[in-house]
Amino acid sequence: MKDEIFSSLKKVSLKIFPEFSGNFQVSKPQDSLHGDWSSNIALIMAKQMKRNPHEVAIEIINTLEKLDYLEKIEVAGAGFINIYLKENIFFSQIKNYALGNFKELLVEKEPKKILLEYVSSNPTGPIHVGHGRSAAFGSALANLLKVAGNKVTQEYYVNDRGLQAKTLGLSVFIRMQELDKKKIVLPEGCYAGEYIKDLAVKTKKHFKGKYIIKEDDNLSFETLNEWFEYIDTSYEDFLELSNYVIKLQTEEIKKDLEVFQVKYDNWFNESSLYEKDLIQKKHKKFKK
Repeated sequence: MKDEIFSSLKKVSLKIFPEFSGNFQVSKPQDSLHGDWSSNIALIMAKQMKRNPHEVAIEIINTLEKLDYLEKIEVAGAGFINIYLKENIFFSQIKNYALGNFKELLVEKEPKKILLEYVSSNPTGPIHVGHGRSAAFGSALANLLKVAGNKVTQEYYVNDRGLQAKTLGLSVFIRMQELDKKKIVLPEGCYAGEYIKDLAVKTKKHFKGKYIIKEDDNLSFETLNEWFEYIDTSYEDFLELSNYVIKLQTEEIKKDLEVFQVKYDNWFNESSLYEKDLIQKKHKKFKK
């Protein structure tokens, strides 16, 4: 549509002023009240013709042939031409896109490589309807960028390190003790959803008795820090449990997104940045 409007204005400009050689623009107004498209052609022409821009704009509008897609066209300000399209133009375009006809869609003159990262909710719980908005928006945007000719990589960033990941592991760990008939109070700050109990069942079955507290151990911890201190001194490789739980939760997130028809090219784990001391090496490089 933009190209068609540009072509019509160019044709009229040469009819009024055959010597016209200026570069004018057809662009989207910042305020939709000023039209669907706007052009500065009258301002550019008036400068070359040494005439009043407002008068040139009126002459352009009066000379312009009747166009089927126009609702109205008017002069604004010093000489801008604001163009309003008929509503059925929008609906017909949307219908075409819904049917898979993207011929009229804007195509990139210089296609780009784009990394689009979206949703990326922490794998500490199931995704919910709030994440659905960013999933739908991100996936639709990726599809549009692809149709326009860009090379798009869709990525999900898995936050599997840090305090949240450790807290998830602890939450499941405590629920595992409850499955073993131990009475423990879940401290404030832990994840308390029903899904934690389901994860605890799967994790206990996977590790068997490895992460079950002995009967004579003190279980009267009340805070997260007390539990973390106990975990750090009692289990050398507790990260193993956290990693397993995060893997289970990430798989559930993948299943939900697949049902929602959202597919990623890459699932990037934060933990991969810690492999082979990558973080430390980069830090030294930047510092140097």
